[in-house]
Amino acid sequence: MQQPVPDSLALCERIATFVREEGLDIQTPFDSDWRKSGVYAVLDCVFSSMAKFESVVQPTLRRFEERSGLRDTPELTFSEFLTYMREDSERRPSVERFALVAAKIFGNRQKIAGRLKAEVAYDVCEFFVHNGYETKANLQRLMEFSETEKRSSLEILVMDRLAGGKPGPDKVRGIGLALGAYLLICLGDTSYVKPDTLLLRRVGEIGEWSPRPGNTTDFQLIRQAITCAGQELGIRPAHLEYLLWKYESQRQK
Repeated sequence: MQQPVPDSLALCERIATFVREEGLDIQTPFDSDWRKSGVYAVLDCVFSSMAKFESVVQPTLRRFEERSGLRDTPELTFSEFLTYMREDSERRPSVERFALVAAKIFGNRQKIAGRLKAEVAYDVCEFFVHNGYETKANLQRLMEFSETEKRSSLEILVMDRLAGGKPGPDKVRGIGLALGAYLLICLGDTSYVKPDTLLLRRVGEIGEWSPRPGNTTDFQLIRQAITCAGQELGIRPAHLEYLLWKYESQRQK
């Protein structure tokens, strides 16, 4: 029988109680700037899809930094990444070029939606350049909350256009709800949470229900509850999401 969906306030209280009872570390500050550049925020996001962070994502990004010479600094631009991928050409990289960079530079040939992650990352960076943004700092200027829209311009840019559900000129194939949310966090928006498999499992057990992957309604419920619980605990939503994700990740070992 389908379990009833909890309301956001009840789920909020259950999450806060769980954190206290399990003694999760809410004292250690959350590093919201672990990726200094917008480029590496994108790479972190894309290569994290269905991959373990410590054993796959971190080594992949280290290899790219060492072999490409593009360092993770605030000054690194999306255009610099595109130029490197194009091999100084004005044209989009060929299938062969994407395959070469994936194998020899990233050392990672994993795919999303049938496409190499290296190509998906290229498309995300190209999206930002086409919309007039070159750095993480440029994008962070869009983070101010809009009373009219009830969210930030950055959220609209990423979640409605880049990761939006309908195919179109802005939609990047392979970037959906979870990766769009994680990209916002990688860019420094700590008001967001990433609804990946581990978080859904942990919050689902806490709330005694089964949230549906990719379901916008369930995601909004989880986001509201985590935001509420974070306020009660005195930490940001992304910090609380990370603690819940880490708990579940370690439990799976």
